[in-house]
Amino acid sequence: MAEPQTTAEALPPPAEPAVAGGTGGAPMAHADPGERGTLVVRDRVVARIACAEVLAVDGVVRSVEGLDRVRGRGLPRALAVIDGGDAAVAVRIATGWPVALPSLTESVQHRVAHRVEELTGLRVRQVDVTVERITPSVPAGEPLARRVT
Repeated sequence: MAEPQTTAEALPPPAEPAVAGGTGGAPMAHADPGERGTLVVRDRVVARIACAEVLAVDGVVRSVEGLDRVRGRGLPRALAVIDGGDAAVAVRIATGWPVALPSLTESVQHRVAHRVEELTGLRVRQVDVTVERITPSVPAGEPLARRVT
């Protein structure tokens, strides 16, 4: 029966860093970007970035109502289409009441376009914003006040 090896004896020696071009030269991390390979950004990734970024805009709220709660879906939602190096994004959002919709949607468009371009390198051609739901601005747990006329 062979003696058990210690951890240090069982590990192979450390490998040399990967080098662009295969022989000599700079490590792969410092190689020309065109020599490192390709980057593929999927539509779904852009959509997830858009959903995260719209929630950073003042006035946009997360909302789950009715059947959306059962289906595990809610707002915000996004759909993205990538064509070459360009992207088009459509977002559906909820907001609290009262809100100035033109300035809110402009802020959403700017934020989504800027962050998608910054994080993916894609050029955002278009950001469509649909305000699908407006919710009353009442703190959680408080009942809605009813107005009798």
